[in-house]
Amino acid sequence: MSAKQPVESTRCTRAGVNENACPGHFLNIYELERVGLSVEEIKKAIIEFASNSKKTRFYFKDMEKAVQEKIPAAKAREIKKAASELVNEGTLIYFSTGSTTMYGLKERCASDEPQQ
Repeated sequence: MSAKQPVESTRCTRAGVNENACPGHFLNIYELERVGLSVEEIKKAIIEFASNSKKTRFYFKDMEKAVQEKIPAAKAREIKKAASELVNEGTLIYFSTGSTTMYGLKERCASDEPQQ
């Protein structure tokens, strides 16, 4: 098994230091766009995962793993921001069980909710 090589597009912008050498610095949305990774790409990957998922509701970690398989340079923080934007737009919805929060694609989860 070979060691994981750092992805060039995830380099830290602080003085050109590799992000592995600067673990406390996360790339923000503007920095992601500079390295060629847009929030829209992350949103598309989230929607694709949510549409193709066997379950209508899923944990953030499952969504994060699926997005990072498609876009290795995407960090958890940026995936969370993109997911929050999708919730604000009404594409995704939150589910809270009291102890944990799950996400779901609004159109797939509408049939799960009791009608009022």
